[in-house]
Amino acid sequence: MFAEVALFHGTTYPASAEALTDTEILFFPKQRFLRLIQEQPQLSLNMMANLARMLRYFTKLVEELSLMNVSSRLAAYLLNTADRYKGDKFVLEISKNQLASRLGTVSETLSRSFRKLKEQDIIEIEQDTICILNRQALEDISTGLTPM
Repeated sequence: MFAEVALFHGTTYPASAEALTDTEILFFPKQRFLRLIQEQPQLSLNMMANLARMLRYFTKLVEELSLMNVSSRLAAYLLNTADRYKGDKFVLEISKNQLASRLGTVSETLSRSFRKLKEQDIIEIEQDTICILNRQALEDISTGLTPM
């Protein structure tokens, strides 16, 4: 769910969204949706829980962008992705341009970080497949213990 700001604040939505995969989108007119919330109070509680999750996510993102360098952010992303796949070998689920944007950098800087990780035998890259060769080194980089 997104664009709650526009619903409750009365302004236009301050951003745009683009689907990366086939997606079904539902639109609820404002007045009907507000009436639905009044009729189904659990819906508003679910929305507040979702907003709280988003606030936590954006707080963490601001912290990462302001305190971590690109290599640390990339290392953290790779570790999180590996954990989701439950293994140290996985396919990148987004393009490198999208990944650069998500990490708050540009493609060239991301490519340099990937190259450094590969040169240090921390990861192996084949096409879009990443294999973590040295998880401990990647964890150290992600926490800033080891600069790259």
